[in-house]
Amino acid sequence: MDQKLQELKERIIENETKVKQNVVKEVKSHWESSDSEEQKEIDARRSNMIIYRVQEIDSEVVDDRKSGDALFVHELCNDILKIPLQSGDVENKMFRLGRREDGKERPLLVRFSSKEKKKSVMSRVKELKGAPERYRKISIAHDLTPRQRSY
Repeated sequence: MDQKLQELKERIIENETKVKQNVVKEVKSHWESSDSEEQKEIDARRSNMIIYRVQEIDSEVVDDRKSGDALFVHELCNDILKIPLQSGDVENKMFRLGRREDGKERPLLVRFSSKEKKKSVMSRVKELKGAPERYRKISIAHDLTPRQRSY
């Protein structure tokens, strides 16, 4: 009887060890896939920037508001930051973040066609200090993932 108890104890310990190893393996696998998902998200956002405190055109017509935002970005880059923008430099993915509310300026997400163009814009942001009031009040930031923002 004692021998059977001893064998059972050894099997239980062996099974516990296997379970622990499997749990560690699963956690490791989940962590690695989570990291690769995060890296994909970072890569997808690499050519984006977010502009804060850009006045939004007060129009019910979406195309009017989008045209106003596009004009603002082109004037900002060409006239203030002295970075010439061609028609293909800013992709069609330029939009306001969040719901539209009266009296609230929503951030403007801008996606450039290349990381280099965004990098050149970000390198000249300091030029906003001497810009006209309309541009001086804005701030420009990288588009970060929620995980990056939490650090």
